[in-house]
Amino acid sequence: MTEKIFGDFGFEVEFGPVESCQVSGAAWEITAHNPDGSVYEKEHYLKFTVKWDGCAHWNFGEEGMPGYLHTCEPYHLEKHCRLIQFVYGRALKMMKDAGQYLDVPVDGWEWMKGRMG
Repeated sequence: MTEKIFGDFGFEVEFGPVESCQVSGAAWEITAHNPDGSVYEKEHYLKFTVKWDGCAHWNFGEEGMPGYLHTCEPYHLEKHCRLIQFVYGRALKMMKDAGQYLDVPVDGWEWMKGRMG
């Protein structure tokens, strides 16, 4: 499943595979559009795996440049944080829908806030 989030210059986020205890996926930052509004250009942003217990693996940057994250202004960091929040919430809901054996609330991000102090 792929979702476009945060408007024209946000992200395309692909989720899958979805398992009962973890969800993996990737996100691409949208950088240009065709005249008809379709995505013309996007850059690989991150790969992720979110587990049932809230632990996650985040691999940033392009292939060959692991861990590298380029930003041009403070707004990019805000967008980055919003992406992480979106992925957590959606992944926890997907695990619950896939038969998660723990009672994880659908609004997974709220559940995570309590664990972060």
